[in-house]
Amino acid sequence: MPSSSITSSSNSYSLWLFCLFLCCSATHTHANEALLVPKQLSLSAINGTQQLSISWVGGTATTFDMLILRTELNETVFYKTISVPLISGWHQWTWTSAEPLECTSLSIKVRARDGQRASEWSNTQIHQGYDIPSNPKFQVLPQDKVVPVGASSTFCCIVGEGKLLRSMKLHRDVLKTTRLSRRAYSTVVVNKRPSDHSGNNVVCQDDQKTLTGSVIFAGYPPLSTDFVCETRNLTSAVCHWNEVDTYLYGKRATDYSINERICPENTQEEKQKNCTLDGWAGSWTLVAVNPLGQHNLTDSAELSHRVRPVKPNDLSAVVHAWNATILWVWEHSSYSSFPLVCEVAVTSRGYTTNRTFSGVGLQSVVLSDMHPNEEYTLQIRCGAQKNFWKWGDWSEEFSFKTRTTVPDAPDVWLWMNRDNTGQVVWKPLTQRQSHGRLKGYQVTFQSSEENLQHTVNVSPDTSAAPFNLSHMATLGSGKIQASVIAENEDGASAPSAVLIPLRWTGMSS
Repeated sequence: MPSSSITSSSNSYSLWLFCLFLCCSATHTHANEALLVPKQLSLSAINGTQQLSISWVGGTATTFDMLILRTELNETVFYKTISVPLISGWHQWTWTSAEPLECTSLSIKVRARDGQRASEWSNTQIHQGYDIPSNPKFQVLPQDKVVPVGASSTFCCIVGEGKLLRSMKLHRDVLKTTRLSRRAYSTVVVNKRPSDHSGNNVVCQDDQKTLTGSVIFAGYPPLSTDFVCETRNLTSAVCHWNEVDTYLYGKRATDYSINERICPENTQEEKQKNCTLDGWAGSWTLVAVNPLGQHNLTDSAELSHRVRPVKPNDLSAVVHAWNATILWVWEHSSYSSFPLVCEVAVTSRGYTTNRTFSGVGLQSVVLSDMHPNEEYTLQIRCGAQKNFWKWGDWSEEFSFKTRTTVPDAPDVWLWMNRDNTGQVVWKPLTQRQSHGRLKGYQVTFQSSEENLQHTVNVSPDTSAAPFNLSHMATLGSGKIQASVIAENEDGASAPSAVLIPLRWTGMSS
């Protein structure tokens, strides 16, 4: 029994030693497993940005150290540990530079990391700047940059070989600079307000007082308001919108499209834009794009709810003394079957009245209650009688003059004196009452009993005809009727009459 117990304990101890050996061997092997060095490092600048795409292959690691240096001065620009996933066998990471990538050459290398362990560095790749010896040009970068108002942007000046920077300026303000290489210097510009039409100049001067520069355009992303579409001809759509000033002009101005159709350029000074589209889509999307962004607006409507007629054309008139028929022509034949409501603004003697008419395909109206021999000026505009949207455009002004006719009857009364004399008096006719050029007045004294009469013609500026009761006795013994008529080239007015008593005993009146 004792012998058997000793043998069992010895076997267990041997098994434990074996397991410990295997565990330590595995740990030691893992600790000594080397991280793969990143290879095939490649660089690609992203056009229109200050971003550099960096890609490489390097096993299954997802954590890396990235080192970016300014090549000439060997200054560190970026050094961080980054996480980069493995996609299709490649790692790819994008870095954004504070300066334009063309300003100076950059050296990039990467290594894999696993906690405290790191691989060897990859081979260094250089992204060449414009400051290399083979490019002696004196220049400022970037050229013609567009930035938002309030944003800061970095410019660099590359002086010629053997030259030094004297100054960099925005307008007359001297800018603080940072040296990037033997020839390259950078500065930060803050654009606190919009630039003018020609932009703001960033000027670089070298130690020989030679100048070069770039232009910066500070503005706003596109912003449009009040986008709405309507029809003028009952078939196509005309869309309108208002542009908020972006302070970007020329090739940097906002471009517009509706339903993916490019709209022709409007005059830059016009803040209300428009675009005509064939057919009626029923819904529209306006896309406004400039170098700083994009803005979308939408609208939708039925055609019959968005009719704004064009102006009536070729106005004419058939004129009478007391009324006139006004006729016009429509540019679009489609109006002939469309119910319209039209407003006629009639002006005469400085006063304007509006009259409204309606009908299918309306193209004539009768204006009543006119005055003879009167100058009138009118304009016409129309809208949809059903589902009224907006008034259309006013027509051109149209003037006409009504025909003349016989005058109105004068207002007549009698004036008697104590000495048996008197006057037949009338109120002079106004121009509106005369209905044409007044020739004069005719005053007739007549006895109805004896059928005798005496007529006097007086000038247009006369407003009274004297008489003597003693002389009136020759016309009869009863009352005498005095009548007054006004005459113009169209004839005589209706008579206005008063009775004159041959025996007068009253006071003057």
